[in-house]
Amino acid sequence: NFENLVKNASAFDAPINTNMHTIYVSALWIGGYQNKNLKVAAMTYRQNGVDFFAGPLDTTNASTSSARMKQWNQLWKVKKTEINDFLKTGTIYSSFTSWPGNPDTGTNESHIMAPYIDVNGDHKYNPKDGDYPDIKGDEMIWWAMNDNGNAHSETKGGAMGVEVHGEAYAFTDTSSEAIRNTIFVDYKITNRSNMDLDSAFIGLYTDFDIGYAFDDYIGSAPKLSAFFGYNGKPIDAVYGANPPIESVIFLKDSLSRFLAYDNTASTINGNPGFPNANPADYYNFMAGRWKNGACIKYGQDGILGTQCTDFMYDGDPSDSTTGWTEHNAGNVPGDRRGLGSIGPISIKAGQTHDVPVAYVFVRKGNLAVDYQASQQYWRQVREYYNTNFTTSGVQNISAPVDAIKLFPNPAANKVYLSSGNLLIDKIVIIDNMGRQVYMGNAGSMGNQSSIDISHFSDGMYTVLCETKNGVVARKLVIAR
Repeated sequence: NFENLVKNASAFDAPINTNMHTIYVSALWIGGYQNKNLKVAAMTYRQNGVDFFAGPLDTTNASTSSARMKQWNQLWKVKKTEINDFLKTGTIYSSFTSWPGNPDTGTNESHIMAPYIDVNGDHKYNPKDGDYPDIKGDEMIWWAMNDNGNAHSETKGGAMGVEVHGEAYAFTDTSSEAIRNTIFVDYKITNRSNMDLDSAFIGLYTDFDIGYAFDDYIGSAPKLSAFFGYNGKPIDAVYGANPPIESVIFLKDSLSRFLAYDNTASTINGNPGFPNANPADYYNFMAGRWKNGACIKYGQDGILGTQCTDFMYDGDPSDSTTGWTEHNAGNVPGDRRGLGSIGPISIKAGQTHDVPVAYVFVRKGNLAVDYQASQQYWRQVREYYNTNFTTSGVQNISAPVDAIKLFPNPAANKVYLSSGNLLIDKIVIIDNMGRQVYMGNAGSMGNQSSIDISHFSDGMYTVLCETKNGVVARKLVIAR
């Protein structure tokens, strides 16, 4: 439910507007070493403090100020219907004018903030020039945060100097049941410090509450890069019979660790930072280790098991006889929280690491039916993401702006490209959802070409022309 995200409510409506929830909170964790010193930023419930703060960082020294954080302490939401209306009628919505596409004058913040379509190519966001927010899905929320705005009062860990741009988006106008039941979240994590972040892990902490919070189980599916929460009993006090499965899947990097811990002060598998504050607790959990540094052991509660493993409860939850599941381990259903992570990786100084994930809801029948459907949904969601939101492969946009002429513009059925003596090696066309809708093979274009666009929908497109001197980006409007 996007409205709950906007209101910062600790509730994840599933389905929307039912006042039934599958997640209490889910939060980003990051940890690694800079000059051999452990640095960690993580969030749980804010009762102990915060490690992430609103807004971007200075690109020269990874700093910010209280005034900047106050200014950035909000979320921005844009709907696809608003963009479509803008392209047809020119109506400029308040969501467009408030969209933070430009950095403030006088700051050293990144020149790229909230993504937008730069129609006239002047590198300045201005809806009066025809520019508009560049979103994914039928509606998208965007925000920026950092870990260097103040001391880390949650983990007591040192700041890394990371800046995070978040995108949360969903599709409502689609025939795919799997996509309609999914919320996508993309974290773009940039190391703004002058030090590499080594042996780093990036995790998603998730407290699953499948309706009633105290009768749940948790599990993982490493081969499909997923972890999930489900009811430990066939009837839930909120959802009733056959309650749902809620899952989190990593869409780019493979799930490398999954650990579930108890809501206790245990020095092994209890809440991190209890009974004594220790940033190593959070890092150990991301690295798939207990608070005391011991490995997860396969079987039972992960402490008294056999051989070391990276994934807890990786069995089929609907199989009551074989595999490592909470049911087969004899656990009493209760309040469950878990951490799925990727790593170890290195995020170099100035480098950005993109972490797209998806929250997938399934309620089709009993546990066996839902788990089988969940696996199908995970595959469909990942295929959808890979098909629609991976890069085109065209990079290095540095050729002269006037090197390529595109006409007519707006166009209806055919568009022409002329490049004079500059040969075009490849042409890629991307729609306003970020999806690649056309690609001409290298070497097939020459210095003049035409493209049939009669089957494209009306709207705004980006045309990328790759040449030996770099890439030229042109905006194309299709209107009939």
